[in-house]
Amino acid sequence: MDGIVGMIKMVLSLNATAEWLPCDGRLLQAADYPALFAMIGNRFGGDGRVDFALPIVPQQEAAHFMVKVAPTAQDDSFQGLVAQMVLWVGAELPAHWLPCDGRLVQGSDYPLLQKVAAQGANGVPMTAFHLPLIPAGAGLQYMICVDGLDPTAGAGGGPQVMSDDDY
Repeated sequence: MDGIVGMIKMVLSLNATAEWLPCDGRLLQAADYPALFAMIGNRFGGDGRVDFALPIVPQQEAAHFMVKVAPTAQDDSFQGLVAQMVLWVGAELPAHWLPCDGRLVQGSDYPLLQKVAAQGANGVPMTAFHLPLIPAGAGLQYMICVDGLDPTAGAGGGPQVMSDDDY
């Protein structure tokens, strides 16, 4: 799984690449990272014209947070795993993701998420359920994938791309 510009993921080793950098507040040149700059401007620091700062996300004991800073060819076809939650730097959420704001949703509106994450007693899907409520730091929010790769599909074949129309 690669990701999309503005997505933050947790990793065990801090191996920066051309596409992923640590969430350590460093200044970047706007001209070098136009996609991320267009998304966040100077919300996390910098002058907002020539340079801008990455967000600072406190590192966990055994993990590091990395933000995707440059697009790759896979961005156009990226689909997260249904019920996957990631930290996001953008003000607007990408398609197929909802904020982890604790809202009550109807299973019929999000059948893939209902199938994967909203099972009640005896495995019966819940008709309504709350999204996770996960507060984040200033300018950041957690989001959950509601339509994408079904992690329960395809025994032995790995996740398969599904859409709400498949259910």
